[in-house]
Amino acid sequence: MEDDKVILQAVADFMKAHAAVAYLVSLGVPEGRLSQISYGKEKPLCTDGTEACWSMNRRDHFAWK
Repeated sequence: MEDDKVILQAVADFMKAHAAVAYLVSLGVPEGRLSQISYGKEKPLCTDGTEACWSMNRRDHFAWK
């Protein structure tokens, strides 16, 4: 059951990030100018073992080149 929660949370996080891209495209940003990278466990903002900490790690970052 707990393993399923982790998997489902990862799916939800991916879908939320994709929603941000879809919204930007709906505003007229060409999809070719957007890319998604999942850092997952490699670059967390917070490393405490709490839900509050984990929620900080579920986020979108935007960078311009």
